[in-house]
Amino acid sequence: RSATFDITAAPLTLTFTTKPANTTSMASLSTAVTIYMNGVKQTSATSTISLAMTSGTGTLTGTTTVNAVAGVASFSGLKVNLAGTKVITATLLDVTASPYSCTFTVTVGAASKLVFATSPPNPSIVGVAFNPQPVVQVTDLGGNIVTTPQYTVAIALYSGTGTLGGTKSMKTTSGIANFVGKGMSISATGNKVLRATATGLTAGESSVFTVNAARRLMAETEAVELEVVDNGSNGTDGFLSF
Repeated sequence: RSATFDITAAPLTLTFTTKPANTTSMASLSTAVTIYMNGVKQTSATSTISLAMTSGTGTLTGTTTVNAVAGVASFSGLKVNLAGTKVITATLLDVTASPYSCTFTVTVGAASKLVFATSPPNPSIVGVAFNPQPVVQVTDLGGNIVTTPQYTVAIALYSGTGTLGGTKSMKTTSGIANFVGKGMSISATGNKVLRATATGLTAGESSVFTVNAARRLMAETEAVELEVVDNGSNGTDGFLSF
């Protein structure tokens, strides 16, 4: 008879059998993770596998947790908003196994919308140029700045009363319309919203801001009278008024 001994199962491992392809911001991507033991695919495995972005900026959205079918967890419709190099990591949630990662790249997508990077200050003063002036960016769906082509951005009063003064239209430079020095201001008090438009892009709105009346400093003068006296402090029937 042999001595008693224990038999322990080999650890499970994960592999990206379909790695995410390099893609553009907010484009749909797919991947598949397979469960192995000793290099053999575990076709009976139905464990839950979760994906998370563990390196790189932005957010991984979509269905990031699925159950394996015949040892394979298939993910589709995933999206990442910000451009750059990313690392996603697969983890088994209900069984002990080492996480497994892979790397892919997200690039800037096509120009899609306008975004106010800088809205008028809150509060602002009626008739006084905003400080700072608005700054509008051309971005893709994920919020990345799209540097080309060049667009003409126009700003108008979208909500609230009054007239928007100053230079209200300009061309973008590297995806940005910076209205510094353009003297935009509002002629009436109250809550306002500005809107930026450009041909072919979704319009963008500024944050709500309040325009207050200008304060007037009222100078009050008080008359002062001094009696004129001689060296003996005797009045001389004379007064000096200021």
